[in-house]
Amino acid sequence: MHNKLTMNSDFIPDQLELNLSCIGQIDMSLFGFDSKLHDWFESGDKGDAKENEDEYSDFLSKFEPKHTTDDCYTPEKIYEAVAQWVSAKYNLNRTNFIRPFYPGGDYKNEKYKPSDIVVDNPPFSILSEIIKFYQEKGIKYFLFCPALTPFTLNVSLFATVIITGVEIIYKNRASVLTSFITNLESDDIQALTAPDLYKAIKDAGKENTIEIPKYVFPNEVITATMLNYLCKYGIDFVLAKKDAYRINSLDSMKKKNKGIYGSGFLISEKAAAEKAAAEKAAAEKWELSEREKEIVKKLSNQGVEDEEREAYVLGS
Repeated sequence: MHNKLTMNSDFIPDQLELNLSCIGQIDMSLFGFDSKLHDWFESGDKGDAKENEDEYSDFLSKFEPKHTTDDCYTPEKIYEAVAQWVSAKYNLNRTNFIRPFYPGGDYKNEKYKPSDIVVDNPPFSILSEIIKFYQEKGIKYFLFCPALTPFTLNVSLFATVIITGVEIIYKNRASVLTSFITNLESDDIQALTAPDLYKAIKDAGKENTIEIPKYVFPNEVITATMLNYLCKYGIDFVLAKKDAYRINSLDSMKKKNKGIYGSGFLISEKAAAEKAAAEKAAAEKWELSEREKEIVKKLSNQGVEDEEREAYVLGS
């Protein structure tokens, strides 16, 4: 499910650990699974079934391990798009790029040459460990990383995050929003966006994706989804009948055979202004503490010393 959601979700680690620890205690027959099936498969006693029978092959496929981003690798066209961008951006010789993670590599025992530059998709679960290894060894790298959590990596404070947030469908069909982390940038750059890299990857992966256009309604339109959002965040909103005109579609939508799911309303300018104010109020805003305000002042003046950054990383 997480892959299907293109990584656009969050986990509560403690709750996840609890849930996973309970799975082995569940009677799976309650959900239609034969508890003896796994024992049968492990025993090797497969009766008279033949390996060349389609039905048997389909059955065996159910037991194949489900892949994650830790055991998949990047399609060639997408990798080449990334490699070409890195080569042009940093004026590097493409022949110096190496892939110690492609597939089944052992990055710690790789025989790195001084000219080598690692451009690859590593296992995301040990990304911090990998980057720390490369930093300590003085090895240059440009690595794929999850687009939604690059700043959670402690080592990201001493590298540069290249933001693309582009969907990549890896060879195991896992769909992951992806950015990059590197030590090829200047030391004073914490993060930067790379629209040209985003476009290069999108163009290279077009054969694997279906582009779905995204539309934004004018402020003078209101739908049930919008009101659900306001209610979720505790916002009282009243739409008077005199301010509403029910519609199934906008004229501009009809030209593309589109409609408003669940219908909606055209609303008066007054109601539209009230809706905009309500949506602004619904947007959650965190406040800065006095300590954080002091950090902002330091950043605005002389900056923050590396010792302070390291203290933050270590949790002190």
